[in-house]
Amino acid sequence: MQKIKNLILFYCLILIIPIFIQACCNGNIKIIGSRSMSVVDSTFLEIDTIKGEFDLLLELSSEVVSVGLSPFLNAAYATSCDYDLENMIVEESIKLSCDKAFSFSNEMVEANSNFINLAGLKINNSSLDEWVTVVINFETDFIQNVDFSNEVYLFKLEMETDDGVLISHSASAYIDL
Repeated sequence: MQKIKNLILFYCLILIIPIFIQACCNGNIKIIGSRSMSVVDSTFLEIDTIKGEFDLLLELSSEVVSVGLSPFLNAAYATSCDYDLENMIVEESIKLSCDKAFSFSNEMVEANSNFINLAGLKINNSSLDEWVTVVINFETDFIQNVDFSNEVYLFKLEMETDDGVLISHSASAYIDL
């Protein structure tokens, strides 16, 4: 009876210990395009009227390219996976434009021209698991120096990954600054 008890205990340890040692998996994801883009406030709630600081939130489409599990860990036991990006956004390729001209620091910015390098714009790239985003923050410095007409503006964001995937998406909002 003691042998059976020890055998069951040994079997349970073989199944349970890998869960405590490595309860996750590692994998790679690849950006394959854009999913959606929206105008959001500082709490990432979508807005349709801009009255102050705001962000453009671009959600990218990605696919899992590979997943590596511990040889002792059944995939059903994995509680989370850490994903590494196989391809990255080339920051120098990011272009931001809008469909109407506006004034910034008393200089005219033409419609459909790239204005990503204006003061008060901040680019944030992030990935969490399979969720990949690019956020453009329109900070106080930008808002204080810009003069938009009170009308609907269509913002367009374009970029490229280091392996040549072209990404383009747009979102619109009414500006009332």
